[in-house]
Amino acid sequence: MSSAFTLSATSVGVARTKPPTGASRRGRVATVTRAACPGDDDAPVPTPVSAPGRREALLSAAALAAVSPATRANAAEPLKESFYDYTVSQYGKPFDLSAFKGDVTVVLNNANYPSLRSLYKKYHDQGFELVAFPANQFGCQAPGTSEQEREYAWRKFGFEFPVMDKIAVKDKPARCKGIDPASYEEFKDDPDAMLTAPLIDDTTSSSPIAPVYAFLKQPPFDGEIPWNYTKFLVGRDGRVLRRYSPADPLEQGMEDDVKRALAGEELKKRAF
Repeated sequence: MSSAFTLSATSVGVARTKPPTGASRRGRVATVTRAACPGDDDAPVPTPVSAPGRREALLSAAALAAVSPATRANAAEPLKESFYDYTVSQYGKPFDLSAFKGDVTVVLNNANYPSLRSLYKKYHDQGFELVAFPANQFGCQAPGTSEQEREYAWRKFGFEFPVMDKIAVKDKPARCKGIDPASYEEFKDDPDAMLTAPLIDDTTSSSPIAPVYAFLKQPPFDGEIPWNYTKFLVGRDGRVLRRYSPADPLEQGMEDDVKRALAGEELKKRAF
């Protein structure tokens, strides 16, 4: 599949939107059925509350508002002690992140930026790793299957590195369409036929935030992820050391942070 593809649908097409200032834009366009796929900015329809229960509902809502969204989404699953304690999915099978224990790891949703490539090549032999989690929650710009998004990331970087299966990284679910994995298997060797592959609801976009991202977004690194390419630096012990915006990581001091983390030194204090 080429690095630029279009997904066809019977209704009005919507081009991939421009990311906020400083964010990188993927050079692909997806056409989706917007009637059945409102964007991730649409608010959920509230459930009517009867008058007798209105006070109790308001009190419950106020109590929930005081709790982190990531904590609410994963209340049934306590946060683990380390990033490397989590098990995620790769190629549809469980993948234990303890494989990277002892490394200094940059975790990001979707992969880009030449500067990250240069950091990887420069420090990988010293224990620096990249781990990407594609997410179709930002303007529905990652409609491919996990395998397609993995291959796309590898083409962008020019080499293979750990790219996991698609997950939800936002506190607020999105409602996006994606390529049916069954169609991908049927048409993966025929890019032209893939253009007419049927679209289905992408359940990864509407799912609750993945537990591993709830861990990454603990205070003081909480707050909604604004766009693709938000990055987290994880130390050798699995603790989150820094969060970076979607902008160029080198302009945010990532190389100095990586060098210090590899050397076991404290990072310089600055706002993420």
